[in-house]
Amino acid sequence: MDKSKFKYQPFFCEENIWHLAREIGDQFSSSYVLFISSPHEVFPIWHQDQASGPEEVLFWDYHAIFLIYDNQWKIMDFNTLLSFPEEAIVYFKQSFRPEHIYHFIYPPLFKFIETNIYLTQFSSDRSHMRQTSGNFMKPPPPWPPVNNHLKPNFTEFIDFNSKKFGEILNLEEVINYISK
Repeated sequence: MDKSKFKYQPFFCEENIWHLAREIGDQFSSSYVLFISSPHEVFPIWHQDQASGPEEVLFWDYHAIFLIYDNQWKIMDFNTLLSFPEEAIVYFKQSFRPEHIYHFIYPPLFKFIETNIYLTQFSSDRSHMRQTSGNFMKPPPPWPPVNNHLKPNFTEFIDFNSKKFGEILNLEEVINYISK
């Protein structure tokens, strides 16, 4: 699959994944949007295009990816240096390193959100990407904000103290889930 065929704007992963899920989500027997963060609101991840190479760790405050089932679980991550899509087990073992010290300090958590819930209930006004001056930290997408007819609720999706919108799993639980 050619990821360049889908809507993409750097640093707006939640909108990129929303558009991807809307476009292809119904093609799969099962799919989830996964938000990734940690109790510290920062987590380590490898094989990301913003790093200088696959072995350099990158720290995100949050990230959104798409988990699909097509005879096996696969991940679609616009920012990975791995394949698109990538086998989920390969993605998680390459992108997250439980043996690494950073994993112990900033253990990643994964919020599993059913695709239809994400598509119908997620709304962003992009305010989380604005400086106090009102200027954007990074250039915004050329398309309108997602579900802007709803009250903005982006922060509820990245709230890992709440199970609203989805179940929260640690890395070991995710690997067990996708290995079934």
